[in-house]
Amino acid sequence: MRSFIGWAACASIAASACSAPPTQVLVVVSSDLAVPAELDEIAVTITHPDGAATRTAGAALGPGEVPLPRTLAMLHEGGPLGPYRLRVEGRRGGAAVLARVGELSFVAGQIRVWRVALDRACLGVDCEARTCAGGACRDLAVGEGELEPYEPAVPRDAGFDAAPPADGGEDAGGDAGIDAGPECDDVACEGGVTCACEGGACCAMGCSPVDCRPRCAGEGTACVVDASASSGATVRCEAGAACTIDAGTSSALSVDCSGSGTRCEVDCTNSTGCSVRCASGAACLVRCTGATGCAFRPCTGSSTVCGGGVEVCGRDCL
Repeated sequence: MRSFIGWAACASIAASACSAPPTQVLVVVSSDLAVPAELDEIAVTITHPDGAATRTAGAALGPGEVPLPRTLAMLHEGGPLGPYRLRVEGRRGGAAVLARVGELSFVAGQIRVWRVALDRACLGVDCEARTCAGGACRDLAVGEGELEPYEPAVPRDAGFDAAPPADGGEDAGGDAGIDAGPECDDVACEGGVTCACEGGACCAMGCSPVDCRPRCAGEGTACVVDASASSGATVRCEAGAACTIDAGTSSALSVDCSGSGTRCEVDCTNSTGCSVRCASGAACLVRCTGATGCAFRPCTGSSTVCGGGVEVCGRDCL
């Protein structure tokens, strides 16, 4: 199976507004421990139902970082719905302070929310094969009834809804409340001509097979660009826009993501020559699974190789 996890984002709003609801779990993590004096990192380890595939990713807490609560988005893309084992760990100086463990399953065609509180009351509590919640030991199983139906009021971090492939379970920026967003306008991008989405609009942009030129610009503007199987596409995302770009099996694709507050997620799976420029304060993620010649060119911020074919620039893996 394939699934991805990552701090939720503006781009995911666009995706959900333009299509049927995904099969997804949002893990909302809070704590009553002091940040950063007692807690300066959250680490989440997710194990696939077959027990073979495990991924761990972390998010820093403290000055200049997104405050608690932090929201992790798990997106299911096929295979068993569960159960997945999640270990949500609070750390200080790299050492575990406390943790909550749960085993849960996706609900097909629905977005559900699992709230995890890393409680002070659980400090020093040894639950052996069980887990601590609210100061008491409980079973690991998280029932469907404990997964709240997603409501727009659930806070989500302004990062992206996908990050390193987790095969069972993986954002930076300011905290953002979510609403359903405007209806996405369908925009057909013909070859050789720039097609634009601006002014806070939500656009589902479909690329022509050759020389597609989508442009998404402006704070509050959200674009979902389908450039899969295209050739020679040039995508621009700038001035605070949020872009999700499907470039799977494409060739010679170029993405220019620039400007403070701009967010780009580019899926270059099985592509050839997928180039992403991430500059001027933008936050970017590129997935290069099975791709040839896929990379940031360049990343002008700090870059991190997250594993699973994913690299980020100017943001956390988680």
